[in-house]
Amino acid sequence: MPPLSSGQIDVPKLSVGTVYTQILTVKNWGPFPRQCVALYSSCSCSKIYPQSVRLPPFGTGTMTLSIAGRERGLQASEILLSYGGLFSHMTRLNIRANVQADYECLPAVLDLGASPINEETTEGTIVVRRFSEEAKRGRLEVEENKNIAAATASEDPDGTTRIRIRLKPTKWAGPFATNVVIRNGGNLSITVPVSVRYVGPVAAAPESFYVGGIKGDSTTLSRGRIYMRDQSPLDSSKFSVQTDASFVSARILSDGEIEVNVSQSDVRGQFEAHVSFYDSVAGDGVTIPIFGVIKG
Repeated sequence: MPPLSSGQIDVPKLSVGTVYTQILTVKNWGPFPRQCVALYSSCSCSKIYPQSVRLPPFGTGTMTLSIAGRERGLQASEILLSYGGLFSHMTRLNIRANVQADYECLPAVLDLGASPINEETTEGTIVVRRFSEEAKRGRLEVEENKNIAAATASEDPDGTTRIRIRLKPTKWAGPFATNVVIRNGGNLSITVPVSVRYVGPVAAAPESFYVGGIKGDSTTLSRGRIYMRDQSPLDSSKFSVQTDASFVSARILSDGEIEVNVSQSDVRGQFEAHVSFYDSVAGDGVTIPIFGVIKG
């Protein structure tokens, strides 16, 4: 009882991030109705739907095979089909896909670790390899970004592009994130998230606040403290407080203790805001990210 004409499916070319589909025709060669069920898939990249189809006597049915391109290279998987029940006739469907990518970018996320404030020394390198003819067109350039001081691209003999970026100095300590967007003047656009933790004389504990889910008509209060890294006394009277969201307020109490308040707002859903404590005399400060969800 051969239920499929072939036990193997080859996809000669599949791009990363795309999905290939193929209609499979399954046949019942017997005089009784049977149920064809996709029992097992060795990889979530390969799926069959519907998972089950009823076949009339000597009749046929169709199922759709879906293969998602995950990583560049040979992608192999297998799906087990059962006819009539768990211990009845089974077919092992071997699937091979040659997955190709327009490009490869390493790292996908650039973490620059800790870096001092007020210094133009925060640097990192992004390596891009282009494979398709469309991606190879034009020279790679970094899109203008107010947080980037310089970006230089150099080509290796094998076509690999190394992009060196340097962030602008900041007076604010604390975690920071931005995006580097790389384009070739055509359809190729690569976005690389960049993160860094700026370190200065002033520090905060905790380094960020998560206020959880709050209702739009309520408030939530979080407490922490700011302090000097060298353990010297902190003069809270020298610090000013700034926020970048109207529904967030903060103040400094005695001994560097701080209060951060998220109040009633028309904003709904996830949010990210920032509270900054700045010493205008010393010319430095610390920024604390605040995350949360405001419910309707």
